[in-house]
Amino acid sequence: MSHLELRQLAAGHGREPVFQGLDLAVAEGEFIVLLGPSGCGKSTLLHAIAGLVDVQQGQVLIGGRDLTDADPAERGIGMVFQSYALYPTMTVAGNIGFALRVAGMPAAEVTQRVQRVARVLQLEPLLQRKPAQLSGGQRQRVAIGRALAREPALFLFDEPLSNLDAQLRTELRRELKLLHRQLGSTMVYVTHDQVEAMTLATRLVVMHEGRIQQIGTPAEVYGRPANRFVASFVGSPGMAFEAGTLRAGPQGQTSFVSPRLQLPLDPATLDHAPRDGQAVHLGLRTDQIRLHPDGPHEAAVQLVEPLGGQAVVWLDLGGCLLAALWSDAVLPTLDQRLRFTILSAGASVFDATTGQRC
Repeated sequence: MSHLELRQLAAGHGREPVFQGLDLAVAEGEFIVLLGPSGCGKSTLLHAIAGLVDVQQGQVLIGGRDLTDADPAERGIGMVFQSYALYPTMTVAGNIGFALRVAGMPAAEVTQRVQRVARVLQLEPLLQRKPAQLSGGQRQRVAIGRALAREPALFLFDEPLSNLDAQLRTELRRELKLLHRQLGSTMVYVTHDQVEAMTLATRLVVMHEGRIQQIGTPAEVYGRPANRFVASFVGSPGMAFEAGTLRAGPQGQTSFVSPRLQLPLDPATLDHAPRDGQAVHLGLRTDQIRLHPDGPHEAAVQLVEPLGGQAVVWLDLGGCLLAALWSDAVLPTLDQRLRFTILSAGASVFDATTGQRC
């Protein structure tokens, strides 16, 4: 295992850096997920760590060693790409042990490592098969095994599940989680899929336009997003927003007020002292919308999305769409009016100008 530290890093594929002044510290044994939309710089950052992209400024330290200018082979990393990139004429065993043989490792030790990796990844029955005889999930496990056999100090994953179908993604995601628990290795994983990010990460690094927007556990990022971008990007269904102002009441009580909604706010949801009249956006997740026949609010059903054991019901509150969970077997009908309660605990408030959490 090895810790990773990035100091004032700038990198890109041309003269203009994709990101600059970036700082990040990854502790030994962490599973860090770089999450963000396409083009935010997360893959470029991973490639800069691996030495596949030239660093224009700053430092990359792995295990306390400055490896900013080191070749990829000298960094002690194992990298798994989106494409399996397996040698089609080699068996599974041959693919897993290829880099070891090229490095001059004795054949007996190569065989030992291949067997150990195959046992961890449940590939033992497949060792003599060629890639064409494997499923997509099995091929990606071989690609992971090839990296694992090198016994790297640091694992880097560049969207390794994006080419798989939904069921295989779920299965391999679970296997990666178990593999990290078993090995305790330091892992950095890139994805734009928030389900992958939330289920795999010990900490999330949310990126947008080459900048880190927030670093925290999945629960922290979901529950207390640092700004409106994070709030809108993380979570499914997405957070609903309503524009309004803050109003100071008696005994320090603060309320959110808009033409469609008035809601007393839980002081614990605010990071900073509110200003009376401050223009803000109120953010509400599904967790804060509770359907109840005696609820103080009422809205019409605009859309119902069945999810199996439950459904997501979209409510039109005068143009503001709110998502609520429905667990009854009989689904509501379109345009049916439902009553609900809004829980202020867990709501988010963002400054209308800066987008930062209030």
